[in-house]
Amino acid sequence: MLEISETARNKTTNCKYNFECLVDGKCQDCKVDGTVGDRQIFVKRKQYKDCAYCFQFGYAHICFCPVRNEIYREYQMKPR
Repeated sequence: MLEISETARNKTTNCKYNFECLVDGKCQDCKVDGTVGDRQIFVKRKQYKDCAYCFQFGYAHICFCPVRNEIYREYQMKPR
């Protein structure tokens, strides 16, 4: 289980997936493809999931999830 700040957890109020991305390798549907500033990440989606934090931007998706973004920033984690 990855360690994430309480601040990030508290900001992530609409997670329908019970923070499954905190289990190593469980955020495979949101593989990081790049960043926008220091707060958002571009993700490649393997399959569509109804996520309140992921929005389509042209042919890409931008993830605004505080937990997923902290995972990337703190662990530089690009799931397999």
